[in-house]
Amino acid sequence: MVGPGARGIGYWTEKNGIVEELNFPSPKTSESKLGPIIWPGEASSPPKGWVIPTNGKKLRVGVPVKNGFTEFVRVTWNSDNSSKVEGYCVDIFEVVMASLPFCVPYEYILFETPDRDMAGTYDDLTYQVFLGNFDAVAGDVTIVANRSEYVDFTLPYTESAVAMVVPIQDDKSKNAWVFPKGCPLVPHVSRAILQVTEGPKMVEIEKKWLGNDNKCPDPDSLRTPQSLGIESFWALFAVVGFFGVAVLVIYVIKSFFFENDNNDHQVINWEGELANGIVELVRRLHNNIDQGINHANMNANE
Repeated sequence: MVGPGARGIGYWTEKNGIVEELNFPSPKTSESKLGPIIWPGEASSPPKGWVIPTNGKKLRVGVPVKNGFTEFVRVTWNSDNSSKVEGYCVDIFEVVMASLPFCVPYEYILFETPDRDMAGTYDDLTYQVFLGNFDAVAGDVTIVANRSEYVDFTLPYTESAVAMVVPIQDDKSKNAWVFPKGCPLVPHVSRAILQVTEGPKMVEIEKKWLGNDNKCPDPDSLRTPQSLGIESFWALFAVVGFFGVAVLVIYVIKSFFFENDNNDHQVINWEGELANGIVELVRRLHNNIDQGINHANMNANE
């Protein structure tokens, strides 16, 4: 139906479905052979369905103004003070919104100060949805327990794990988008995220913003460290052997002098001289050990 009249594009039969002509020997059912379809509004493409919101307002999507990790969200300003929002998270958001079965007009609103800095933390950003200042938040927002108390998260798009809430102590980043509690868009967007992340478009976005450096290094280009042998531990063996001999010598000397206890003063002097000699040997051995350790480290690094 076009206005008060009708316009035919083909014929439907129970046997062949929609055909170009009736009583044709070899019915052609290809849509390209049918007449052009004029959709409501005189559009040549099929409508996507109902539009949110119906009152003409756009979805206010908050965006963080980041100073680092701009691969995920990047905000630049033009000479006329207009801003451009792009990045890994933004591209995924736009692809997901375009894949919804209905049209959702939206606009980006920067979460910024007059000096073009971040107007708070990510907790403050998500809380703006609860306050009604934003209708949603698109960015690298991590799902944590305290935020889920006042907002809803979509399906994460940076990991395959289908988890809505994770403990604060979890170090794994599960980035998602934020919507008000009970928002009907959340299940639709989550299903669209699942479709996008499993399709080729996700690979294109990852290559665009995160690069394609997924090749393993050439094993021939890696220098394997030299294996450690007995010669690498000669300093340790020297220390153990030295103290073993020193203990044996002290034991023999003390036994000899105590058995021939002719002069206690002489025994004490012998013990003092022996102690001084041992201290000097230990000092020299310490220097040799340092040199040996440095030599072993050089061999290990070659």
